[in-house]
Amino acid sequence: VFRTKRRDVLRERGFLLARFGKSAVVFLDRRPGGSLRVFQFRLYRRQLRTCLLRGGAETVVAFLLFLLAPDVVLAPFMISGHDAAAQAAILDHGRILLTIVAAYLFFDALYMVLSGALRGAGDTRFMMVATAVVSPLCLIMPVYLGVHYFQMSVEAAWLWVLVFITVLFLLSAWRYLGGFWKKMLVIEEQSAP
Repeated sequence: VFRTKRRDVLRERGFLLARFGKSAVVFLDRRPGGSLRVFQFRLYRRQLRTCLLRGGAETVVAFLLFLLAPDVVLAPFMISGHDAAAQAAILDHGRILLTIVAAYLFFDALYMVLSGALRGAGDTRFMMVATAVVSPLCLIMPVYLGVHYFQMSVEAAWLWVLVFITVLFLLSAWRYLGGFWKKMLVIEEQSAP
């Protein structure tokens, strides 16, 4: 029987944003027939809250860097030899895009944690359907139609990317707070042949 010890979980958590979704689901009971009712719910919720806070804190740092020092972030992309007007136009567009990216990173971090928690709890169908429905409605069709038929600007196209990840975050937060995942079987017990 596999048991997760608290010190193993603390080691597993890590500080990398890419690991937040995975570390949010460490407490799954891996015994055959184990359901989410045998979770350590208090510890699981604390783990999830920690991941959300860390993800949010890291992206707030990036957000502040993008807002307060956009010239520093954009400096490696500036080409010497351009006139001052071209440099100013590039910086103006870059500042707007950095603001959108900063907001995207925030919602993406929170979405990764919540979707990882739901997928780890066995709620994979909802996440698959949500992504399959939201992708064409909030990202592919608006950006394609906007760029090809309505001369959408780059900033507007990136705003649709922000809308896409925000809608996915809101759906995963709604699903998590609804609590349906608590009643799911992670591994079904197989009957003997």
